[in-house]
Amino acid sequence: IRSKECCKLVIAVSHQKELQLDIGRYMALIDFFQLLSFPLPSPSYSSPHILFIEVAGLSEFPADIYKVSEDITVNEGNNLTLSCLARGRPDPAINWRLLNPSAEPLDGEEYLDIIGIMRNQAGRYECKASNDVATPDVKYVNVVVSYPPTIKKTQSSETPVGRMGTLQCDATAVPTPEFEWYRDEKRLSNAQGINIQILGTTTILMIANVTEEDYGNYTCVASNRLGVQNASLFLYSEYKH
Repeated sequence: IRSKECCKLVIAVSHQKELQLDIGRYMALIDFFQLLSFPLPSPSYSSPHILFIEVAGLSEFPADIYKVSEDITVNEGNNLTLSCLARGRPDPAINWRLLNPSAEPLDGEEYLDIIGIMRNQAGRYECKASNDVATPDVKYVNVVVSYPPTIKKTQSSETPVGRMGTLQCDATAVPTPEFEWYRDEKRLSNAQGINIQILGTTTILMIANVTEEDYGNYTCVASNRLGVQNASLFLYSEYKH
């Protein structure tokens, strides 16, 4: 703003958080030759001058998280660093929690380092910034931990001739595994009395109207981009000892 006294810097603030962004030191470069509507006091003012202006802030303002890590997917065993940057006056304290059933505080401030992350460390991480001026500011980061399949349960079947045999295979993995079934070296598909169902992390092989030739060893294979695991299951006669 120009006036008879020359120039004035005006910073309009509509919200307290905006003031936090404006606090600091400003530089004004003044060239009196450009001020043609004002008399020049003396030749000594004919060169540009630099004026530093201090913009003062409030004595206190609430904690404000202005930058936090985005949601992330990481492979099990890798290292991970989450960041949570906050401002406020006084300087805010930053605390982290993993929102699992215990939700215990974690060691970390602006940066939370997780060395060799495990699958049980996946979940929603809470970053809280507080300085007792107002309600703490809270942000969240979702962490997905990927790992290869583990077949945790199998169910073989004792089935008489003429009845339906059912084999079941349960696996755990992230991403969700894909399943295949084999009899000896032959991959099975939905045909000729065979029905394969996949329900999330469970697969079921159903064999209609079992014959003597159907008895034997079957293989369940679970795979994702990180690995493969297989398990053997058996379809056998109720008279087998």
